[in-house]
Amino acid sequence: MAPCDPDGSNVLDTVIAALGIVGLFLLMLSLGCHINFNDIAKHLKRPWSIILGMACQYILLPLVAFCGALAFSLDPNTAVGFMIGFTCPGGGISSIATLIADGDFALRYLFPQADKPVYSIFMRTIIIIISKNNNAQCTAQ
Repeated sequence: MAPCDPDGSNVLDTVIAALGIVGLFLLMLSLGCHINFNDIAKHLKRPWSIILGMACQYILLPLVAFCGALAFSLDPNTAVGFMIGFTCPGGGISSIATLIADGDFALRYLFPQADKPVYSIFMRTIIIIISKNNNAQCTAQ
């Protein structure tokens, strides 16, 4: 733990936190500048890329996560955490990965917005079903 000032505040921690927030803000702002409305309109007119992304998100990723949990012989609680973490839609790092891979930024930002209503219902159901099956297999052994 870093030493504190006599008045109880830690100036260095405050400065580092403020610089981190400003840096993250600038990074996300600069990544968002790669999007234009024509690209978004193109994906909305032909939503096949969004549909394919949802199919992979809700069929392929849960299957891979389930097979991984079985392959690593994870205990039930760890297996559920593994599946939840594995099947969550992209976060902040996916923006940077999209930039590095020269990917489609409009799709990267549009997909989570279209995906949220489906995710809130479908993934909870998938995780409950898989976790119950995995728990039954682990207790039967």
